[in-house]
Amino acid sequence: MNYAILRTAKLKTMGNIGGSLAHNYRTIDTPNADPNRTSKNVHTVATAEAVKQAIQDLLPEKRRSDAVLCVEYLITASPEWDGWGTNKENDFFERAGQWLYDKHGKENIAGMSLHVDETTPHLVAYVVPIDQRGKLNCKEFLGGRAKLNKMQTDFAKEVKDLGLERGREGSKAKHTSIKQYYDAINKAQEVEIEPKIPETTMLESKKAYAGRVADAYKPKIATANSILSDYKYTKHDKEVLLSVQAHTEQRAKPYFNAIKGLDKDEITRVNEAMQLESRKIAVEKNERKKAMEVSKEAQTELKTEYRDKWTSFYRALPKSKRAKVAGLLTEVRNKKSPEAVRAFKNKLIKEPEVIDRLPNPKTKDRDISM
Repeated sequence: MNYAILRTAKLKTMGNIGGSLAHNYRTIDTPNADPNRTSKNVHTVATAEAVKQAIQDLLPEKRRSDAVLCVEYLITASPEWDGWGTNKENDFFERAGQWLYDKHGKENIAGMSLHVDETTPHLVAYVVPIDQRGKLNCKEFLGGRAKLNKMQTDFAKEVKDLGLERGREGSKAKHTSIKQYYDAINKAQEVEIEPKIPETTMLESKKAYAGRVADAYKPKIATANSILSDYKYTKHDKEVLLSVQAHTEQRAKPYFNAIKGLDKDEITRVNEAMQLESRKIAVEKNERKKAMEVSKEAQTELKTEYRDKWTSFYRALPKSKRAKVAGLLTEVRNKKSPEAVRAFKNKLIKEPEVIDRLPNPKTKDRDISM
């Protein structure tokens, strides 16, 4: 049985939104994404910062301090669906986008992304929940189980003819746990902490020691098992998540060793410090990327300026001189480096009288070094 899958997450702070966008635009390490396919992802808005700015522009000045600023939608279908890789796939995501437009108004959708670098293609949308009165009102769309059930049913009807059915009604699964799970791991790995493996004690059995080691990983294992139970109707996702579980347990070791023995307030401070460090790393990475782009643009401008300068100089030469210069340039390119070609051209531009002293290209045993 193939399902139409629709999930939502309520984002109440700009920090929540920034973290989600960092995952969405792959500006942080994303263990469940294939980096070889990330370039094939499609975004309606070019950058995460642009989406964040669009959200800020849509938000009303007056709003409750605990208001939901943005709703993150995730729309996909069962991995076993026969529509993947066919025209049905394009039709499915087009209908999903139109369904969001009809529900929220195109003007209230800050950005949408189509991910194809994970196990199953899926659409992610960032929607500012503005009601018909122009107020920020998430409850109007997601308030209560009845509205959520109706939303799931309405969307399923839109794609039923593509061979997809509504997901299980009454499910208590917390779908946002997947995003929170990966987000926690991505933040944890940014902080370098030397792991401390528990030491064995005198007369301690191997079984008891193994139990103490396992205690450090129980929270992560419990989270992974929760995810697996949420996806038990798809064997494919089970296998993927089992693999991710083993991978993330290893990467999370430093984090769980670091917070071992700390009280709730101390753990909160550690997490806040990690989040701050993660944001700094993301900002530095973005600044380096921008600097590289600026450098590339500057180099391109210089190359264009130089090319135009040489073209103007060359075209202004008499035909006989152009023939001589062209012949010698060919030989310089064949025998010397690009830097030598540039030096040759610069010499002619600065001292055009040198052309008269240059040998004819047909003359043998000549020196063209200048």
